[in-house]
This record gives sequence, C-alpha cells and structure tokens, in this order.
Amino acid sequence: MIKVLVVDDDHLVRKGLISVLPWNRYKMEVVGEANNGDAALKFMEENAVDLLITDIAMPVMNGLELIRIVNEQFPHIKTIVLTLHQDFEFIQDALRQGVIDYIAKIELETDKLDEVIQRIYDRYWNEKKQDERENMIQHLSNEQIDEMVVVFAPLGSLTITALEQTITEGTWEELDAYSWLWLPTTNSLLDCQSVCEKITIHYPRLLIGWLMESNDIAYSEMKQTLRRHGLKYFFYQCTAPGEWVKASIVTIKESGQVITEEQLLEHKQWWISLDWMHNDQIYHNRLQQLKEMQLPIAHLNQLMLEIVVHWNKQYSFIFKGDITVPTTFICWQQYVDWLAQLREQSAAVTKTTYSSEVTACIMRALKIVEEELADSLVAGIVAQRVNLSRSYFNQCFKDIVGLSFNEYVQQQRMKQAQNFLLRTNRSIRWISEQCGYTDEKYFSKLFRDIVGITPSEFRRRK
Repeated sequence: MIKVLVVDDDHLVRKGLISVLPWNRYKMEVVGEANNGDAALKFMEENAVDLLITDIAMPVMNGLELIRIVNEQFPHIKTIVLTLHQDFEFIQDALRQGVIDYIAKIELETDKLDEVIQRIYDRYWNEKKQDERENMIQHLSNEQIDEMVVVFAPLGSLTITALEQTITEGTWEELDAYSWLWLPTTNSLLDCQSVCEKITIHYPRLLIGWLMESNDIAYSEMKQTLRRHGLKYFFYQCTAPGEWVKASIVTIKESGQVITEEQLLEHKQWWISLDWMHNDQIYHNRLQQLKEMQLPIAHLNQLMLEIVVHWNKQYSFIFKGDITVPTTFICWQQYVDWLAQLREQSAAVTKTTYSSEVTACIMRALKIVEEELADSLVAGIVAQRVNLSRSYFNQCFKDIVGLSFNEYVQQQRMKQAQNFLLRTNRSIRWISEQCGYTDEKYFSKLFRDIVGITPSEFRRRK
C-alpha cells in the first residue's frame, strides 16, 4: 500500500479529500493528516510516509518550505500539491522543487475523482520506477561492466517502457530518443545473448549490438561514444535487420573517423558519373571504399538521392516513371542490395549484343549530354571523347538508346526548356541559349513543332 499524508490548514478540505477519493481501489492508504508544515514534519519523523499531498498557503510553515525540507530529509517521499486556480506561480515554484503533480481543489467537486486518483497513482509509480532506475545506473556506473546490449531504432518510435516490458531483468537506460542501453545486474536471469534473441523476436527492425570487453572504459565515456558513433557503427556492420553485432567500445570509438568536404565531393562525383553501372570492378571498388568511409547516415541518404536524380535523367529515354530511394533502410547491406537492383535495372534497359565496355561508353555519352546541353554537342566530338569511332558510335547509340544522337539531344533540350519555362521567370532568349540554341526564333519554331505550342503559350497555360 502507498502510505499517504494529507496536509491542509482547512479541516473541511482535508476531510473531504480523505473521504471522497477511492484510495483502497488503487492500493493507497491515508495514514495521517496535518494542518501545517511543521506538524507534517513531526508526523513523518515518527511514521512511514510514501506520498505527501499538501496545500501551499498555510500558517506556521507554508507548503513550499515543507516541500524543500522533505526533499532534504525524506528524499524517498513523493509530493503532490493542492491548489486553487490563482496559485499558478506557486505551482511553478513547486514543480521546480520536484513535485510530481498537482490537484486543483475544484477537481474534488466534480465527477472525475477516479481520474484524479488514477493520475496520482500513475505518477507516483512512474517516479518511483525512475528513481530505482537512476539509483541502479548510478550504482552500475561505479562498477566495471563486462558486457551489455545496445539497441537502436532509427526508423520508428520505441520507448524504454516497451523495452522494460520485453526484458524485465537488468536495467534499461535511454541514451537518446533512438537508442537504449541494457545493463545486466548481479541477479539478472538473462545473459546478453538471450537478451539479443528476445529483442529480435519482439522487434525485428532494430539494430542491436552486443557490447563486449567494456570494463576498461569509464561508463560516462562509453555512453558518449555510443551516442556519437554507435548507430553509425552498427549500421555498417549489421548484415540484416534483426541480426546483432558483437563489438567492443574501443572498436566503436576508433571507427569514428572525420570525413572532409573534399572526400564527400570526390565520392559524390564518382557515384553520380554512373560509370560503375556497367563495370563490375569499378562498382565493387567504389562500394568497398564507401563502406570504409562510414559516412553519417544522413550523408549516405543524400548521396543515394543524388544517384537517383542522375539515374532518372540518364535513363529517361526508356523509363517512363522515376525511381526513388526507399525510406526503410535499416542497415548498410540494404543499400548494397538496392544498388545491385539498380544495376540490374540498368543492365536490363540497355541489354544489347554490345559488350559492357561499349555500353559504358554510350552511358558516358548520355552523361555528357546531360551536363553540356547548353554547349555545342556534335556526335563526332562526343564519339572521340568516349573512345569510339563516329560511325560505330552512331550505330551503338541508336541501338542502345532507341534514338539517334541528334534526336536524343533534341529531346533532352526540349525537356530542359519546358523545365525552365515552368520553374523560372527567365526570358525566352535566355532559355534558348541555356538549351543550346543561339537563334531564339529557330528555338521557338522548333519548340512549337515538337510541343505543339510556342514557349510563351506553354508557360502561360502551365
């Protein structure tokens, strides 16, 4: 039973509170009452009390002073204040002193008494549970812990309450909004492997780490290391959601290398060139280098978006719909699998009797067109740049892309022109030049022949 002491200088308020609330139904018992803070302290010195419910404005000793002394002398006692609506500033002072809740006296005159005591009951036990966790963690932090488990939920909401209901042995600590640490205690019935297995069954889309050889590092440093590098480390090491990875804190700490802007830019250029689409050796080398860099997940996502943007542009000649980056990746291996599927799609859309080297040359030509639409694009010059003869280049280009080189360039320029007309207020002359046409009149005539209306009419209608 939760032992309750009620303190209020108004006799009728005390008696009303004691009589109207269904204490027994919530395993609570009023063990005493007092009319001021001084009397309440004397009662607590001689009797066991778990929960103090006190008014604020009282003679002899007011509620705020009582709360302060109780916090110092009886730190295990939780406090709730009774108040009138006009006591708002006093309520704020009380909450700053660690009061777990307050009851407006008007609530005692309503039909919501069950809600009131239910709230009191829930708040009390939540606070007690938090105290126990903090005491346990403080105790454990002063000891050497050889093994523990860390859980990351990068994709969804997970609470420490849910984890405590799943693994009742040991102690859980929240590292941040997306990660939690399980600490075994001397009376824990489960070892770390069993914890990993049980979490996997209940939550198959998490990253789970089994931390080993952790007793040579301070507990505070260990938590800081996990917050800074833990998610990224396990993201790259895990082969599939639900599989746990064994690691030491030292290994995780050493994995946190600094990535420079120059390195990021270099890798971005490598990947958006798409030359790895048709060259296995380049692909596997780039993939290994990317994994070793261990980019922050946000940067990795951005890189994948860049790849998709350029892939959609380069393969727009055959794909009617754009591909997108899935938002449900849990670990690095899922990115690898997705990139492999992208390569398969690329191979499928360019499947010809030509070798992968020739196909890669045509893909580089497409990239040149994408990047240099404003410049003069001549088939013979582009053929030289991709190391093919002009005649063979024209033949390969038509077979793989489905359009002649000049037809493809014209198609891309018209798409670019429509994009400028829709998204900018630039003049028709400027748009014409950006799309590779120095003669504005010729551009407008060509646009009308292909699109069906003039550039100005297209902009007005759209």
